[in-house]
Amino acid sequence: GGPLRCVTFVMAAEGIAWFLIFAAKRQDQRSFLSTTGCKLAAAYMAAFVLRIGQALCMGLPMERRQCVPDAIGAFALGPCMLALAAAGIEGTARLPVLGPRVVTFALTFGRRVIQPQEAAAADAV
Repeated sequence: GGPLRCVTFVMAAEGIAWFLIFAAKRQDQRSFLSTTGCKLAAAYMAAFVLRIGQALCMGLPMERRQCVPDAIGAFALGPCMLALAAAGIEGTARLPVLGPRVVTFALTFGRRVIQPQEAAAADAV
């Protein structure tokens, strides 16, 4: 109920749209779509955990605690995920200032990145 009752339908439509974009992309683009989707899903889960943690710590009622994280997912994270998916690696990288950083974050954050000098040292051994 309430003004955000459309959130479930928006999230479902975004999920279907993302799947259709994913299915239409070349194989070499799908890794970017998958990793950006997972990292944005982690942001959604962080918002959800914070809301539930707040309720547990403060003794607040648990009903409807998912509404704010769901709205964040539907109206901020979902459109961001769809825009990145539609743009792909090349389109995202072309964005001024943020584009290359978003691509680097999507493809390397959480992984050990080998710097060129480290690679040369490893090859010499």
